[in-house]
Amino acid sequence: MCTYLDVITACGTVVAAISIISAFMLYRIQKRDEYLSKVRNALQRLSNDMDELDSLLNFELAYELSSALTYSKSTEYCLKKIFEVCNSSIRSKQEQNQEQNQDQIKKALGVFGVSFHDTIANRYTSLISDIKQASTVFYPDYKGLFRFSKACTTLMRNVFVNYKRLLLDEDVLAQIIVNNLMDRSEPWESFEDFQKDFLDHLISLVEIGRIKHSQKDVDCLNKLVEIVYSCHIELSSKEWKKLARKNRKIVMQPYESITTVTGDLREAEKCFCSIMSHDAVTQYASLVQTIEIANTESE
Repeated sequence: MCTYLDVITACGTVVAAISIISAFMLYRIQKRDEYLSKVRNALQRLSNDMDELDSLLNFELAYELSSALTYSKSTEYCLKKIFEVCNSSIRSKQEQNQEQNQDQIKKALGVFGVSFHDTIANRYTSLISDIKQASTVFYPDYKGLFRFSKACTTLMRNVFVNYKRLLLDEDVLAQIIVNNLMDRSEPWESFEDFQKDFLDHLISLVEIGRIKHSQKDVDCLNKLVEIVYSCHIELSSKEWKKLARKNRKIVMQPYESITTVTGDLREAEKCFCSIMSHDAVTQYASLVQTIEIANTESE
């Protein structure tokens, strides 16, 4: 037979159990809210960093990278030899075809290299690293955002790598010299004047290359960032939790099997469709296709 004391003890046990469960539930809610706050902050950083990366892809970056190459010690040594070849050719009024000139200039170029670590270049690479680091919070609950961030960093890194590859291409540099610098009636008065002319043509080449090959990709990618940001940032905590459950069920291709930026963007889209409007889905697909076509044409 239960005594009054037994009833009080049982009630106390129940109250204690409820308190423990309540504390645990509050703890889980608190941790979930903290996690979602980190996810939202990472999404905001992705948007902000991509805006800044886009702003860095301008004349200033072209000037900085081109200057780093033009005034590096190894390039300066090569350019002095080319300066002498060009002035000698101009003074003697030699008639040579472009192929002969280009071969001669390539021999004078020899082996050169430069390390691109100036202010803007450092900031550019730092922003890419920042996106990579921030995006780790997306995985595994929001693997669509994680895959999308990977596509962003890959494309922006490729743009920078292509800048450097263009600047270090001997054939390209030889063409600049033959087509632009040797085609003048008077020799240069000083090596410094020759360097300045070389730098001007190098900057033009990099800027034309960016506008022709890279800027369209970057513009499309930034529009994709806007779409992805807009459809995620206003989600409530409940909607974020629901999205995480859906994301876990979605089967995506392994990272190593996707070799293109557009492939990663399409994989990411699988996780976005449930929260995108029909118009957003259509625009997203169209922008990805534009990037794909642009890259196919440039190959």
